[in-house]
Amino acid sequence: MANFEPISSNDTKELRKELGLPITKALRYMKHTDRDSYTEIGVKDYDVVEKYQPSGTHSLMVTLETDEKIRILAPFFAHMQKPSFVEDMISGKDA
Repeated sequence: MANFEPISSNDTKELRKELGLPITKALRYMKHTDRDSYTEIGVKDYDVVEKYQPSGTHSLMVTLETDEKIRILAPFFAHMQKPSFVEDMISGKDA
């Protein structure tokens, strides 16, 4: 297993576990660019901005390598980290 290297001071193993994010891999954002096309953009940072009750779902503010900020629900962002994400989105499979 690779060593965990945080991308920012907000990024910890414990937080990644809680959010369902991979611990040893770099995070990515998959930007929908066309009907069946996605572009992978690296993530510089992320923050939890809200936790919804009673579900416990987190809302994140993700800062991309392009300095664009995206607000996204943690379960969808976690699904984005999976190798099958693009195929799942094209086929209409739920997260």
